[in-house]
Amino acid sequence: MPRPVSPKFIYNERVIYTLASGRQGRAGRVVGIRDDAYEKTEASEWHYIVEFVDGFSDTYIGESYLRSATEAPADIPVSSVQVGSSHEALAHALRAIEANDMNYDIRTVLVYEALALASQLGYPAGIRYDPTQETPSAWPVVCIDLPAVGEVAWHMAAYDKPYTGYTTEDKYQRVAAYCKAVGK
Repeated sequence: MPRPVSPKFIYNERVIYTLASGRQGRAGRVVGIRDDAYEKTEASEWHYIVEFVDGFSDTYIGESYLRSATEAPADIPVSSVQVGSSHEALAHALRAIEANDMNYDIRTVLVYEALALASQLGYPAGIRYDPTQETPSAWPVVCIDLPAVGEVAWHMAAYDKPYTGYTTEDKYQRVAAYCKAVGK
């Protein structure tokens, strides 16, 4: 059976580890996705790095053993599954980027998350064009200056749809329409 194209769970998603017997296990959150597990084990599912509420971590949990925390019974304390600080969250995001460096769909989400976290921490961070590229605007670069260590950066795919000329008012009408459509 081939492995699904996309992982079932995403980075930072709260999950419940279920035992082989189906009994509820501990609550945690996904801190990485192991793309290399498929090659090593020829498994038909994605494997995850999960950090649990009690501090224990596991680096090869198959998705058949995980459930979304939103499906968890009320007695599982999933609300306590969180990162302790923005610094820790940024460190987790950076490690997850490294672990998913060749899995571009996942890496893209993680890089933008790291950019947001770095900005919240007040670190110099943003997007610039790579002047060494033949078409600099084709591969924007997300850059983060990490204190005492220096800059880290990732090339990202550019958004390739042309601008349609909408106004700021149009933009927020679209946002409102989307939120209404999804019930928020």
